[in-house]
Amino acid sequence: RGGCCYYTGDHMPIYKYCTKCKNLMLYNGKSLCNSCANERQKIYNKYQRDEKADKFYHSAKWKRLSLMVLARAGYKCAECGGLACEVHHIKDIRSNWELRFDIDNLMPLCTACHNAKRQG
Repeated sequence: RGGCCYYTGDHMPIYKYCTKCKNLMLYNGKSLCNSCANERQKIYNKYQRDEKADKFYHSAKWKRLSLMVLARAGYKCAECGGLACEVHHIKDIRSNWELRFDIDNLMPLCTACHNAKRQG
């Protein structure tokens, strides 16, 4: 489950609506259903993420570090206190590549807060 809780304490599944297509989905720790998330990721990778950054975000070292950051924070969003499932670089790695693995440059965020940081 990667730290994101998809079930209530009595193991009842949680359902929510995808914020893009509005279809009912089994909660997956994200705001989008898998189909919309995959489409969004393809567009992001094609037009916004460069090849170097894409390789970094798929590296085993980044995956281990991001899971450690989430676990250390108790999967609590640093902004709203909600369930953190993503790790944000405070200083963008495009202009601060040397800080990509710096733990002081990372913060655990929920999907909504991470999306707000990326857009703002």
